[in-house]
Order: sequence, then structure tokens, then C-alpha cells
Amino acid sequence: MGTGSRLIEDDWGHNVPPDALVYGTDPPEVRDSWLRVADDDEQAGAILLWFKTRYEDPANCTPYNRDEGYVFIYGGPYSPGDTIADRFAGIASEAAMDRAIHDLQMEVGDQWSPIRHHADSEFDYDERYDVPVTSEDAPLERLRERIEAGQAVLSLQGDASVKAFATMLVFSSFISAFEAFLWETVEFWLERDPVVLRNIVANTSLMGDEKILLREIFSRHDRLKEQVKGQLQTFIWHRWDKVERLLIDGLQLPSLSLARLQPATLKRHDIVHRSGHNVAGTPVSIAPDEINSLRAQIESFAVDIFNQLKRRNGLFGSDAADF
Repeated sequence: MGTGSRLIEDDWGHNVPPDALVYGTDPPEVRDSWLRVADDDEQAGAILLWFKTRYEDPANCTPYNRDEGYVFIYGGPYSPGDTIADRFAGIASEAAMDRAIHDLQMEVGDQWSPIRHHADSEFDYDERYDVPVTSEDAPLERLRERIEAGQAVLSLQGDASVKAFATMLVFSSFISAFEAFLWETVEFWLERDPVVLRNIVANTSLMGDEKILLREIFSRHDRLKEQVKGQLQTFIWHRWDKVERLLIDGLQLPSLSLARLQPATLKRHDIVHRSGHNVAGTPVSIAPDEINSLRAQIESFAVDIFNQLKRRNGLFGSDAADF
């Protein structure tokens, strides 16, 4: 459809004309009258925009049980096929819907979780998923234990396919261990230092720009730490740009370069969410030097963060932790 309008590019790179959307709704709604006369490409882009502003990868927000898989405590799982058909059947073309469904299934699969918004933040905290940390050393000690446990798996014997599978699991577990270290570190200092709570609320985007009524100020203040902890429970700890801002603006650390972990994180996504295949269907392979490089990166980042926080808080002088 040649509208000649300026295109809106959303966070996923889908170009959608501005007259395709009904304004004033959150999440955005697609205008049916526009959709009926749009071409297949525009329809598919609008459908993807509609879906991704309502649903997300469960890895971003959903607790995971080793025995049962994802525990969809916020509703779902939602299938792109069923959800898109319920909303767009008879309005968008079959080709456009099939294209959007295919892209979503290739990206995450057939089970998506609903996106929750900051307006629901007071209900986010669930003590069942809390991460109590007893000392400033605990996150680093746990990271060491998790990395050593993963390293031990690499020494197990088996045929080539079993060893390759074990290597992928260990590679993924190293990133998960670092995510746990980051979460536990922020949680410890949030509990220990009231300045960290203030910084996270005032200087980061974790809590959004939620408006509150004047009469709610004191009750909301009393629950503020719990609300922040609730947001940390659903925070995406491998969105390295957001993690950097949380550490820099919330914990007052110097600049970081966690983005160097992004290539490994994308490979971990293929391992976890595509059963060890990339988007083209090619099996993922992990070379020994990749395991060693990832471990070295994670250890370096963790020790640097740990030492910077200890120095900032005057807990030691020139001594520093190391692996």
C-alpha cells in the first residue's frame, strides 16, 4: 500500500506507517481499516508489532523449573498461531499472518509469555523467587562454585554427540551463572545501602515513570524496596546495555563494557531456545577456546565489579579479589 507516509520503525525493525496505529492505547493497537487495504509486507510488520508489544520470550520474565520447564505464573503460554488468528483472521491476509507466525516461531517458538507493564509493579514481588544474599562475598563465591561445577562437566566421558551437547550446556550455564551473580550483587547492595535504593529509583529506568497520587506517597514509600526487588526478579539480566546502566547509575560503578558478551549471549539463545540450532537451522558448535574465552570474560567482569563495589564502600584498601 503506497501511503507515502513516514514509516515508524519499532524496536524490532518492523516499519509500520503511522496511520496504521490507533494512538492513545498502550500497548499500541492496529487500525483494522488500514490493515484491510495494506499489502502483505505491511500487514506482517503490523502484526509483529502488535504481538511483540504484548508478548515476549519467557526467558526474559518467567521462572524456569529444571523438571517442568517454564512456569507461566503471569499467564499463558500463548501461541503466535492461535493469538494472531484470534485477532486478525478475516482482516489480514493468510499470507501475512503465516509470515508473522513463522518469524515468531523461529525466534522463540510456540510458547510466549505476556508482557507486564510498570503499572502492575506493586504486584511484581514474589518472595518465592527472591535471592537472599548474606554477605558481600557471597555472589562471587557462588559464581566460582557454578563455574567450577560447569567446568567439571566438561571432563565427563561419552561419545562425540554427548560431549558436544555437554559443551553447549556448560557454555550456556556460564552466562546464566554471571546473570545470577549480577542479580545477587545488586540485591545485596539494595538491602545494605539506602543510597542504592534511591539511585535505582531516581537514576535508572527500572521503575519507569509511573505516576502516583499524593495520598499514596507514604504507603508507596514503605513498599518501595519491595517493588524494586520485584522489578529485579523480572529484569532481563542479559540485556547488557540495560545492566550497564543499572550498575553505573544505580550502584555508581565506572563505565563497563558488558556488550562484549553479546556474541556469546546470542549463541546461548540458539542453544536454549532453538535446541542448539541457529535461525538458519544449522547446528551450533562450541570450540574449546570459546569456552575458555567466555569463562575468562565472565571472571574478569565479576572480579572487577566485586572489587569496585568493595572499594567504593571502603570495605578494603588496596587488596582485591581474584579467581
